[in-house]
Amino acid sequence: MESVEKLIFGKKDTIITLTFASKEDGRTYDVALRRHIPIQTWDSDLQWYEVKEEHRGSNLMALPDIVKSMDEVRRLLVDKHGLYADLLRRDKDLRQGTAVGIVLPKVGAASPYEPTQIEDMIQGSPAHLSGQLHKGDTILSVDGVEINERNLADRLHGCDVVGSPCKLGIYRNGTQHTVQIARASHSSVERIQEVTAFVSTVKNKIKENASPETLQHALDEVLAKLLHNEKERQAEEEVMAHKIHALQ
Repeated sequence: MESVEKLIFGKKDTIITLTFASKEDGRTYDVALRRHIPIQTWDSDLQWYEVKEEHRGSNLMALPDIVKSMDEVRRLLVDKHGLYADLLRRDKDLRQGTAVGIVLPKVGAASPYEPTQIEDMIQGSPAHLSGQLHKGDTILSVDGVEINERNLADRLHGCDVVGSPCKLGIYRNGTQHTVQIARASHSSVERIQEVTAFVSTVKNKIKENASPETLQHALDEVLAKLLHNEKERQAEEEVMAHKIHALQ
């Protein structure tokens, strides 16, 4: 026997006639009703970016037109695998992914730090700019997941989406801390690393009392790199504008 819900379902503004039986005398009577709220069910689960935690796994009700619009937006914002599309990532970042700028001890290399300790931070990276992390901090967890030297690097990448939060559990001087930073594209962290390396080279040459010609050449290299990075930044803005326009 079909459920009452399925029998009542129908197109908006159509008329449905319901037959009732009186409990007192058993007589039947008909009532004609207009379907004023469209009702629809879906064979598959639909999921969008944000659902309140208390509603996850629940049966939610919404107007079909709203559901359709939301699903169209969802299809624009996910890739062919159903994963969130990363609008901030450039094509050259697809293989490299994201970075937070934390430098870990190299495997097999002599270092005063343990494998899960922060050996250094790239200047200008999210880790460095946060001001909340220090050399020697021990990383206990990433995004709530306990880490070890084997999974730390992968956990730092996380969902690999530019701008996604990276929540770090840190141990420092006998106290545990929680620090949250945002993941950046690998190429942006790489660019700032190259510039800071050039600047460090200039500083060293100054300390070495290098000739004016040598210093001029080093400064020209820094300027050329800055101009190159600015050109790439402007190209990224153009790509972003096209992506946003495509969503409208």
